[in-house]
Amino acid sequence: MAIVKMNKFTLLAFESMRDKILEELQKFEGVEFINLQREELLEENQHLKDLDKDAVLSDYTKYEENLSKLKFAIEFLRNYVPPKSSLKAIKEGKREMTYSELKNKVESSNWLELYSEVKEKEQRIAAIDSEISKNKTEIEGLQPWSPLDVSFEDLKSTKYFSIFIGSVAKETEQPMLNELKETVGQVYTEIVNRDNKNTYFIVVAHKEKKEELLETLKRFGFSQLTVSYTASPLEVISGMEDEISALKEEKSKIVEEVKAYEDKLAIFEMAYDYYSSILLRMEAPKNFLKTGRVVAIAGWNTAESNEELERVIKEALGDNFYLAFEEVEEKDIEDVPIKLKNNLVAKNFENITEMYSMPRYNEIDPTPLLAPFYLVFFGMMVADAGYGALIFLGTLLIKALFNLDEGKKNMMDFFFWLSIPTMVFGVIFGSFFGDIIKLTPIIDPINDITKVLILSVGMGVVQIFFGLGIKAYMLIRNGDILGAIYDVASWIITLIGGGLFLGGSMIGLSAAAINGGKYAMIVGMLLIVLFSGRHIKNYGVRIGSGLYALYGITSYIGDLVSYTRLMALGLAGGQLANALNLIIRMFPGWAILILGPILFILFHIFNIFLSLLGAYVHTCRLQYVEYFSKFYEGGGRAFSPFKMINNYVQIKRD
Repeated sequence: MAIVKMNKFTLLAFESMRDKILEELQKFEGVEFINLQREELLEENQHLKDLDKDAVLSDYTKYEENLSKLKFAIEFLRNYVPPKSSLKAIKEGKREMTYSELKNKVESSNWLELYSEVKEKEQRIAAIDSEISKNKTEIEGLQPWSPLDVSFEDLKSTKYFSIFIGSVAKETEQPMLNELKETVGQVYTEIVNRDNKNTYFIVVAHKEKKEELLETLKRFGFSQLTVSYTASPLEVISGMEDEISALKEEKSKIVEEVKAYEDKLAIFEMAYDYYSSILLRMEAPKNFLKTGRVVAIAGWNTAESNEELERVIKEALGDNFYLAFEEVEEKDIEDVPIKLKNNLVAKNFENITEMYSMPRYNEIDPTPLLAPFYLVFFGMMVADAGYGALIFLGTLLIKALFNLDEGKKNMMDFFFWLSIPTMVFGVIFGSFFGDIIKLTPIIDPINDITKVLILSVGMGVVQIFFGLGIKAYMLIRNGDILGAIYDVASWIITLIGGGLFLGGSMIGLSAAAINGGKYAMIVGMLLIVLFSGRHIKNYGVRIGSGLYALYGITSYIGDLVSYTRLMALGLAGGQLANALNLIIRMFPGWAILILGPILFILFHIFNIFLSLLGAYVHTCRLQYVEYFSKFYEGGGRAFSPFKMINNYVQIKRD
């Protein structure tokens, strides 16, 4: 139950064997490379400057192009291949195979030919869509001319007459016609159509009047219709609509063909993971240094995997390598990656720690220290035996029936363990889907609200003092005994003494105990004021710093008040469940039999969602703000091993 011990390893191997060892290390999934090409590292290790920087392999671009093709094919097919139902997808999970099986499957497939086929289908669909769009635009432009019952061929200018077809804004129609009569004279105009904005017409005039006619038309914003068609507008529109129908039918056939490409999609997905893993291997040398024939590789691995790592390397390279392990030094603390390892229960709460911040290598893992509090607080906030039983059985059922990936499995395990304290506090508070089943409460949250409040704050006191105790342990572990006294013990004395002095009379303590609390509080406060700023040489500034530190007692009061949310959320969820049951009971006899079960399910699903969400968020807040602030800094980074890509396929060890 701690931070896993890490090692730094150094591997020297012949450059000709680099690709082989990278493949084996990727399958091993237990090392994280150190970038030996970093300028800061080279400055610190002058002897490394004589080595050359390694680089990605020469055919990197080819594999990158393969990945681009595969990504296109997957995205295209996912638009058409019917997806599996969510339930079926979760039940089946990802395809599982070893890397050797994946490699054989991809390399023996004809995915490039399939890609060409898919690309051809995509291009034809795109061309059809473009043609349909073009025809629709043409139809939209010709629609106003549909009343015209002559062909466009008949409306071409003749030897003696000029014919213009076009439109003007509706408001300029009459002024333009008047102007044509006055300035041009013998002109024939025919209004073909009008809409809300424009008037569509034909103008015919003698060739001699052409220039004069054009000048007048342009002055009124005449927009000339230019077409290459010979038939009438209706005939052209009808032909285009027939063409659109034919194109849609062709597209429909192509789409139906593509919908049956589920097996091809699976091949593309496997190939995508395969080539993604290869690209990752090809990028890895950007971390290495080399000579003419030897490559130098450095990285992190867990100390417990030393023998296995050496075995993997030996199987890949025989005896042609040099491997050395070094323990973490003080100068490496900021760089060493963090991997957590906890027991059956606590490991399910590692995600809570990771969301806040991973611990540094010289800190302690707070996960097992927060897990018991998280369980208790969450259970008290939801506090319904029915809800807890539903979550308990639901998580077990889902894990048994579905092939979950690691992330979903961890989530199920997380809520499985949370369901247990939820049932326990449900029994304590006498709640089973609200009051649907009458349980005799050990503590009645309505009539014994003071007890619930005291229980909530009492849990806060325990957690806060536990956090201070962890801080004291860490200081003592690091050899700072005075720090444990001045920075922790002083606060414990102050808080306990203050609690006895201010609250002793309420709980019936004797006058001697209350006075003892007062003097203990004064001693603790003096320790805080005098020694909080002990590293400051100026005594005036030191005292000022101490007084400011003492002002921090207000944050402890705020922390204790914050724990009343345990009571508030527990009461809110339980009483809302009771209110929902009351609403259902108000229905008349026949309605309750029909609507009751439906409303019961809907109402309580809603309440479960609110209760779980509220408990999750507020329990996290109590850990992060009230608890971690007492002892935990964080700032570490998670161990990120060099491993296979598992977007679509779950790759197992060979």
